[in-house]
Amino acid sequence: MAKGMDVTEAEIHEFFKIPGAAADLAEMAVVRKLMGWRRAAKASWHDYIDDQGKRWKFRSIAASGLRFNASKRRCARDRFAEAGFQRQLSQLEGFVLADVFTFPRLDVHLVETKTLRRWHAERRLGASTYVSRKKLLRMLKERN
Repeated sequence: MAKGMDVTEAEIHEFFKIPGAAADLAEMAVVRKLMGWRRAAKASWHDYIDDQGKRWKFRSIAASGLRFNASKRRCARDRFAEAGFQRQLSQLEGFVLADVFTFPRLDVHLVETKTLRRWHAERRLGASTYVSRKKLLRMLKERN
């Protein structure tokens, strides 16, 4: 990749650490190429449909962590809506989480909605369903 773009390998590694910058590439590599899932329509409330017709959302794990609430409700000034979060979970099988900070390796985790509901009920997710990177990686490790 570095040769093709005439940049250094170190610059490619730094690019993958920018929140959002690598998300689309990671998403394409993981979900479409490796898993073979179909991309949902652009305006859908879910991102992918697996080979059994189940719906999944994709999130990249950023340096600061991530939020599980709906994408359009992720701005800092938006208030968390419990009903909206529960509605989102009822329509999904789960989330595909990709850790772009392990580049060039890409760690991928499938988190089913039942796990998210349990974490939420146990108050392991913070306000607005935010969870820090460190805590999320620990929770992912513990669930296995």
